[in-house]
Amino acid sequence: MPGDQITALTLGPLPAGLITSLFSDQLLAEAIIRQAGRTPFTVTEVIAALARLGMITRDGAGKWRVWDGRDAVGAAQIAAAGVWQAAGSRLAGLPSRWRDMLGLIVVLGRPAPPALLAAASGSGMRAVLDTLKGLGSAGLACPGPRGWRIGHDPLRQAVTAAVNPAETARFHALLAEALRECGADPAETAGHLAASGDHDRAAMAYAAAARSQLERVCDREAIRLAEAGLMLDPPGRARAALLETRGEARRRAGQLTAARADLTAALDSLDDPAFRSRILAQLAILDARTADVARGSDLAALAIAEAGDQPAALGLPLAAGAIIDLAEGNMARARHRARRAARLLDQAGDSRGSACLLYWRAMECFIDGRLRDATGQLDRLAHLAVTPGEVLRLWSPRATRGHALAFLGRAADGLAEIEQTLAWARGARHPAVEAECLWHRAEALAALGQGAEAIESATEAAGIAARIGHAEWTTAAHRGLGIACESTGMHDRAESAYRCSLQAAEGIPLFRAWAAARLGALLARQGRPGEAALHVQAALAGGTPLTRHEARWAHAELLASQGDSQACAATAAAALDRARRDGYLVLVPRLRELAGR
Repeated sequence: MPGDQITALTLGPLPAGLITSLFSDQLLAEAIIRQAGRTPFTVTEVIAALARLGMITRDGAGKWRVWDGRDAVGAAQIAAAGVWQAAGSRLAGLPSRWRDMLGLIVVLGRPAPPALLAAASGSGMRAVLDTLKGLGSAGLACPGPRGWRIGHDPLRQAVTAAVNPAETARFHALLAEALRECGADPAETAGHLAASGDHDRAAMAYAAAARSQLERVCDREAIRLAEAGLMLDPPGRARAALLETRGEARRRAGQLTAARADLTAALDSLDDPAFRSRILAQLAILDARTADVARGSDLAALAIAEAGDQPAALGLPLAAGAIIDLAEGNMARARHRARRAARLLDQAGDSRGSACLLYWRAMECFIDGRLRDATGQLDRLAHLAVTPGEVLRLWSPRATRGHALAFLGRAADGLAEIEQTLAWARGARHPAVEAECLWHRAEALAALGQGAEAIESATEAAGIAARIGHAEWTTAAHRGLGIACESTGMHDRAESAYRCSLQAAEGIPLFRAWAAARLGALLARQGRPGEAALHVQAALAGGTPLTRHEARWAHAELLASQGDSQACAATAAAALDRARRDGYLVLVPRLRELAGR
């Protein structure tokens, strides 16, 4: 018959009442409507399939009923069997290209865009669209805003059962290649590569996906993807990349012991010097910031040695070494290493190492005690369009700027900076940054006369730092607690807090000197110069230019407690001049008293 003489009729869903009128068993009718829908072709196929299976028969009125009058559960099981049988029968009679298209849609596991199906099937777009049109007309697939999907669950199950394992693996491989070409999420590509049996490429795709999530500050998802890749038991390079990413995510999540274990395992997975140097640099910063500065310094030296004469690899460990030198108070070597690193990183275009240098420049001003300069550098770092997360996972420039503002006598402004960062850290679930913010907050609150709130903040900081094993923030939190307790006249508790800070700072020179200065000053003011002297001398001999502001103040307090008013006045006057020059203004009122001005 000529095409122009054919009339096309589009059949809509059958009325539910019409379907139920075909059955004397209403439970069965309702089960068929629920499982098969109301498409005319599907309903008739299910009824025919159940009749062929001998599960239903006509009664005297010509209506369908089950043989044994089963209950609702039985009716549902009978309907499911009919739907399954009908779906299988329909699939068996389909052209192979239709079955393949259904297989791709099922294996994809989500609505399939025609362009993706065209890439996966190797067919032209016109051929794919024609196939999809046929599947749609037959009620086997339907389009949606995000792509095509299987018409109903029983058919999807039937397609899944009909595709043998070899075909399934083939579909996964085709989809993985198509997804890669389309620039899809590497995590989705990785899943299809793994299902196709290509575990090595899947592991590399999981590594790329995990790194992407890490850069988006989605740490839990980064860990999940890295673990999915590691479960494939990948070879060295992929394994190292997965371990490195999981280690960084765990570090940011405050899982410091696990982070060290991952980075160490990554280090052992490859013998490539450039890679080993990078991992050693990360371990160096991690250990120096959370455990022991000397150990971090040793690891930085190993990282520099591992890089050898490779300029592209040497910049990052030099930058890491410069950061650690600041914490040790070795300002001269820090500046030398930073200058070398800057030249090499600029030549290599290394963004990760350049981020380390941005950190170094800000902290160099802070630890050198130049607080006005530090606030400017920290402000620029805090407001970068893209935060250099590689070095800021355990530290926040905005919170440190808030602390610097408190030193400058602007505690209210500093508190606002710290509170903003604290809210972010809690939302992002970054316990290391949260602990940092809380101890900075304690000192700012104490400066504002809010002693009770300061004690609460410092106590919370100490709890978090102890839980995650962060030695630096543990000693800092006890320092903050001591300052808070002093501000409320709780001198015994303040002394205990300073002693805890000093004990926790065993491997952290900056905080050891800071704790010694605070403890020495407190003991001196209590009339215990003999006990104070040892701590004051330690504070003067160690630490950094930043901590020596408090060491000089503690020395003046010691001289006052010894009754040497002339030496006290001279020492306090010199300390006052330095504090005013560098911006350590929080000490100015007391130094002015001691200097007799």
